Formats: sequence, C-alpha cells, structure tokens
Amino acid sequence: MGVIVAQSVMPSCKFSFPANLDVIQSNTDFTIQLAINNFQAGVFTNAKTNYFGAPAFTNDQGQIIGHAHVVVEAIDSLTTTTVSDPTKFSFFKGINTAAVNGILSATVTGGLPAGTYKLSTINSAATHQPILVAVAQHGSLDDCVYFTVSDNASGNNGNNRNNGAQQANNGGQQANNGSQQANNGGQGQNGNNGNNGGNGGRNKRRMRRERSGETGHLRARHH
Repeated sequence: MGVIVAQSVMPSCKFSFPANLDVIQSNTDFTIQLAINNFQAGVFTNAKTNYFGAPAFTNDQGQIIGHAHVVVEAIDSLTTTTVSDPTKFSFFKGINTAAVNGILSATVTGGLPAGTYKLSTINSAATHQPILVAVAQHGSLDDCVYFTVSDNASGNNGNNRNNGAQQANNGGQQANNGSQQANNGGQGQNGNNGNNGGNGGRNKRRMRRERSGETGHLRARHH
C-alpha cells in the first residue's frame, strides 16, 4: 500500500477545459486542462514493466507523488442512465509532466467525432495504484465532466448564448410585470383609501343627523 496521505493534504482536482456541458468543435485538436491541488504530479513508471511494482510515497509536504490520467468515454446523451463499459474509451492519456501553475494538460490530437462524452480523471501514485487517504469519509479525489462535440460548435455556442439572452429578457419582462403589478396594487390601495374616505364622510353625516334628531326630541320634551 505504501504511505497513506494525511487528511490535511488530500489531493483534489477540477477540469477547467472542457468545462461541464461545453460544446467543442469536432475533429479538431483541443487540450484538456486539469487544475490540481496537493499533488506532486509528473512521476510516472512504465505500466508494462512496473505496474503496482512499488508502494506509494509522499513528498516532504506529505503530498502524494504520482501522476494523473484523463479518459474520455462516448455516451448516449447528457441525460443517459446507461452504465458505461470501462473496457471501451475514446481517448486515454497518462500525464507524465508536472503541473504548470497548478494546471495539467493533455492534447487530444485530431479531436473527437461529433457526439456526447464523459471526461474523467484517474489520479494515482507513481506506480499507478489508486491514492489512499487517511479517512474513509472525504470528497472525491477525482473529477468528471460531460461535454458535447459538434460539427457546428460555434453555432451551438451561439444558440446557447441566445437562449441565455432570451432568458435574461424574460427575467426583465417578469421584473417589469412585477413592477406593474406593484403599481396596480398601489393604485388599488389608493382606491381603498378613497372608499374609506367616502365611508368616513357618510358616517360623519349620519352622526350629525342622529345628533340633530336627539336635540329635537329633547326640545319637544322640554316644551
């Protein structure tokens, strides 16, 4: 097993490209970019001759010494619930270089055909074994995103932007409607005030009539 990573320096990562739900151009070179923390990357042994051949080690900061892999798998759709077959993948790369400003990179030469894909990491120690950490309950040490490859990526991205703008316009229209409703409500309140004022006037006249009637009655009794 080797050295087990302390809880305070467990590695973590996040794809910066492609980002989740990105649309990219088909059959065109692109570079996968992975931001990674608490990981001394770029240490890589020959998997054919030394696979699992030595225990895991950490550096002086307690970070695992190893490397990252990235793997792309074709899937049915962004909403698929079909379990994938790990023996089948569209692209696989072990990144045997160190991170530059915290970013690991892998170029997909020739790109991918149009379709829907899942991109995942397999972070490992130098001799390819999974990273072992000191606690059972922890966040994922790996990352996964879903993206689409299109023959018309720029058009699709434009549609996405238009949809976003339309949603923003709808939000603005809803806000205007809300303001109009608020104004109408205020006008309704003023109408109620008018009604209250009218009721108040009628009540005052009624009270004067009643007092006049009582006064006349008293005068009649006095005479």
